[in-house]
Amino acid sequence: MECLQWPVPINHSSSANRSSTMVLFLHVAKTGGTSLVDWAHRRSRGARGQKRSRSRQRGQAPPQPDADDEEPFFDKVVRYGCAPCYLCAYFSQLLPCDAAMACSDPMDVKAAEEAPDAWRRKRVFVEFHAPGTSAFYINLISPRLPPLRDLYLRQERGMALALTLLREPVAHMLSCWRFRPPTCGATRAFPSST
Repeated sequence: MECLQWPVPINHSSSANRSSTMVLFLHVAKTGGTSLVDWAHRRSRGARGQKRSRSRQRGQAPPQPDADDEEPFFDKVVRYGCAPCYLCAYFSQLLPCDAAMACSDPMDVKAAEEAPDAWRRKRVFVEFHAPGTSAFYINLISPRLPPLRDLYLRQERGMALALTLLREPVAHMLSCWRFRPPTCGATRAFPSST
C-alpha cells in the first residue's frame, strides 16, 4: 500500500474544468474525525444549504463556510449513514452490493439513476463510521480500492483517496474512557493525564 504526502496536490480550477475526486474517510472513534468531517463540510456546497453537521446535533452552531474560500471544494459530503447507499448507487459494477440494502438517503439512488456518470464531475467526501459502515468499508471497499482508483485515474486527473486518522494509544484510551466510562463494577476513577 502506498502512502501519500499531505497536502495532496489537487486541481482547484473552475468547476467546468476540474477533476473528479473522492475522499474515502474511515472515521475511527475518538481520533478527531468529527473535526475533519466538519472541515470537509465547511468546504462543501453543503455548507451553503445542505443539512447536516454532527455539531448541530449536539446543539452547537453548524460549521460555517470559510470566508477565504471563494468556491467550495467538495460538491457533497456523504455522512456515514448514507455512505454504502451512495457508493452502491454509483459504483454497483465494482461493488457486490445487496439490492435490498436500506438507503437512508433515497435521493442518492434517484440521482444515480438519472445521471449515472455524475461522479465523473464531482468532488465527494465519504465518511465511514460506526460498526456498520466501518465493516462495509473494510470488507467491501478496501479490497476494491485499486480498481476504484483506476476508474478515477481514467478520468482526467481524477483521484480516489482513502484516509483515516490515528491517535497515540494512551491518549486514545483516555479519551474513550472519559467519553464512555464503564458503569458496572467501576470503583476507581481513571488516572488523569499528565
